[in-house]
Amino acid sequence: MDKHFIRLNTNEKGHKLPNRTRYIPYVSRDVFELPYIKFLSHAVTPLMGSESTWHANASYQHQFVIEDYDFSKDYHLNIEGIQQHCQIFINQLWMGSTEAPNSNVEWDVTQALHEGTNEIEVVAIEDHGLTNQMMFRDMYLLERANDRIVDYDVEVAPNQRGDLKVCMQIKDIEGAPLITYTLQNEQKMTLAKGQLDIDSCHHILIPAHLVNQRHRYFTLFLETDDETIAHYIEITGRHAPVNVKFNTIFEQSRCV
Repeated sequence: MDKHFIRLNTNEKGHKLPNRTRYIPYVSRDVFELPYIKFLSHAVTPLMGSESTWHANASYQHQFVIEDYDFSKDYHLNIEGIQQHCQIFINQLWMGSTEAPNSNVEWDVTQALHEGTNEIEVVAIEDHGLTNQMMFRDMYLLERANDRIVDYDVEVAPNQRGDLKVCMQIKDIEGAPLITYTLQNEQKMTLAKGQLDIDSCHHILIPAHLVNQRHRYFTLFLETDDETIAHYIEITGRHAPVNVKFNTIFEQSRCV
């Protein structure tokens, strides 16, 4: 009998998380402002690279070590750009299965991990004629603080005077984080700051004279004691979270 079907009889060790805004938090705002983001890599563990093995039976294996592993933190598996239905195993424990193609999924896999070498395996359920390398676009492990923002929403609306009205709301949290916000222009000048009430929408008005000062974008920071989320806001009203990984900004198209 195939070893993968044997392992399906074990208890599921991964907890699938709800869909959320696709962001990767910085360690702090100070780290965000560094020319080279050299202190971020401990928060993200890549699960693709030279240590990976592609098998002819449409399966993918990768061994990895979590840098500065902390048993008190939570670890979330992120798979992006899924092209076919797959089963996911970590250290031979079943995490779950992916759903619709062309989607992103996130699991809390904390209980399946340990210090030292771990192994992840992705096994295609059906053969859709895709090559192994097309099973998914990217896969990584994200370390999260215990008190954190889980999901948030930002809406930006220009008015007839040329002002930008920014509405931000925390949609979900874990633990009991104290959340503050800071809005800065390109020159890192603070335009607004304060504490966020998680039960209501908070509004900021960026006056037209600031929008028209040859700024390309503003940066909204949502901060807790252990994490910082950065969100770009263009003067046109377009906006998107800043996603960083492996010491680089990996979504160069900032706004959608």
